[in-house]
Amino acid sequence: VMLKSAKKTADMVGAGTVNELFVRNEKFTTLLFIVDDEYFIALFLKPGGNSGKGRLLLRAAAAKVRSDL
Repeated sequence: VMLKSAKKTADMVGAGTVNELFVRNEKFTTLLFIVDDEYFIALFLKPGGNSGKGRLLLRAAAAKVRSDL
């Protein structure tokens, strides 16, 4: 639902394609990386988790999954 909403909002304001989504709340941080129109990869981090490293690893994983599809 969040991803669809982000894509719709980006389209409405002419921001281009949504490649990733980052949501932080008090319990965890969620990172979503888009693989293609049908798939995404999600990572949930504990508070204080290294979101930079998570983004780096997800970007690499998404590229691998894309090539495997």
